[in-house]
Amino acid sequence: MPSVNYTFSHHDLNEWEINGNIHYLIPFAGRFSVYPLAGIAFQSWRGNALQNDKELSNTRNKFGINAGAGFEMNISRHLNLHIEGKYIFINDFNQANISIGLGYKF
Repeated sequence: MPSVNYTFSHHDLNEWEINGNIHYLIPFAGRFSVYPLAGIAFQSWRGNALQNDKELSNTRNKFGINAGAGFEMNISRHLNLHIEGKYIFINDFNQANISIGLGYKF
């Protein structure tokens, strides 16, 4: 499952993130499933600073690996609600994420 995330500026630092993850659904109790996930990540960090009345900026791009798990509930034949946690292993930028989403199955 691909995803694109943006982190709004905090202390003049913002981030773009692109993920490609594989989920393996393990159904239980009718409309519920759990899944492990694994994938790749790309992050682009940009920072801004003011030095001697000049604005400076720096950008760092990094690739990493995602690992985590999630829980999914089918609301209807086409809609599902999910919550997942993942850890992104990126040199100097490791982070944990928790997300909640609504999915549509075609």
